[in-house]
Amino acid sequence: MRKFFKYIYHNIICFILLNVRVDLLLQSRGKNKRLIIMYHGVRVGNKRINGRHITAWHFEKQLEYFKENFAIVSLHELCAMKAQGITPDRRTIALTFDDGFLNNLTVALPLLEKYNIPATFFLCTAGITDPRYAHPTDRVDMIRMASASSLIQIGDESFYRYGHVVVGQKSEKHAYHYIINKLSYPDWLRMNDSLAAQLDEKIVAQHSEVYHLVSDQDVKDLAHSKLVRLGSHGHQHVNFLTLSREESQFQLLASKNVLEGYSRPVDVIAFPYGYFNSTLITLAKEAGYRYLIAGGHVDPPYDRDVFPRIGVLDGAGFSYTMLMISNGFRRFGF
Repeated sequence: MRKFFKYIYHNIICFILLNVRVDLLLQSRGKNKRLIIMYHGVRVGNKRINGRHITAWHFEKQLEYFKENFAIVSLHELCAMKAQGITPDRRTIALTFDDGFLNNLTVALPLLEKYNIPATFFLCTAGITDPRYAHPTDRVDMIRMASASSLIQIGDESFYRYGHVVVGQKSEKHAYHYIINKLSYPDWLRMNDSLAAQLDEKIVAQHSEVYHLVSDQDVKDLAHSKLVRLGSHGHQHVNFLTLSREESQFQLLASKNVLEGYSRPVDVIAFPYGYFNSTLITLAKEAGYRYLIAGGHVDPPYDRDVFPRIGVLDGAGFSYTMLMISNGFRRFGF
């Protein structure tokens, strides 16, 4: 019953609200006129594995809405506005993509070029230097989709598939995210290798559209576009808060050095999972990053150094998403 009412709200009520322009009312509720929007992947296939990859059809509809309702600039331009104390006359947005999925190049970029919309792509460079690398949460998703009987070992906990979710034998569903994000770096590396060992080529091929990361040649193709800026998302998609000072410096500098081999200087980073603290802010600045980007809301006093973002996920419907973004100027805008 709950799913039914959720469907009605997302697909019927929100459709009506958007068509009577409640979005304009939501936009006017706050004084903020700048907003950064965060995507992950854009897929062609209809099979939904996780909420991080939206369909190409939804993405194009969103771009059409953005062109009609907002000014759209690059992330660097938007951040510079805040740094210089410039408030635009019109509500202004910038688009970003996290994680470095291949479909950013093959699906998202052609649509961005169709509408002449700039975007910043935050890449985890481990996927460029090591073709075997994959984000651990994506590996969990593929193991989950492969077999109901698969046991997934993460840290000291075992997880199994229950319907469409992963449930721990000791903990609640989805708790594997928390366990992954608490592992020390050596344990994190061992865990990711263990997940890789549970995957076979058939599983990888079946879900390649939402699994594959950009390669060396793919990054060259991305950097070739006049609409694209490259940014760091760390060398690996690991929670920086679990790292030592030296491990954090490695993640910051290794990623920056790899990416600067493809294009202009890389001076912007989006912290993996949006996790950061004052020490990481200092280390990022020392590494040469000018603009530091979060994954959601940023509380004082960090909002002087770190920019917030609003995330777009799959499954909520176009109308709901546009209303959410319109309301997002109040909470995530600046």
